[in-house]
Amino acid sequence: MTTAREIIFRAVAEETDLLLSRVETWQLPPDRWPAVDAALAEVAGAMAAGDAAALRSAAALLESTGPGRITRLGAEPPQGPPPPIRDRIVRIAHRRSEPPPPSPESESDGND
Repeated sequence: MTTAREIIFRAVAEETDLLLSRVETWQLPPDRWPAVDAALAEVAGAMAAGDAAALRSAAALLESTGPGRITRLGAEPPQGPPPPIRDRIVRIAHRRSEPPPPSPESESDGND
């Protein structure tokens, strides 16, 4: 039986999948990619925990690291995601295909 928690998590995860596909197309100065990598780590942790609220928060953080509308004069030219970041995105997407972990409530209520 699908719980409300699982339905909400899946909806948030689907939105995050769309964001991850956009991240793969971002062009950023090299010094901005470490912040993206840190935000991706937050997304991966929330995804692994099956925590919809944490995933929503991590996705917002990731989106905030994206390209801005203004490029500073003299800034390094933007580039696509470096290979480690592309690899992290692939790993997150692969984990997304796995079911979320059971919630602590479902383990303790004996309704399995």
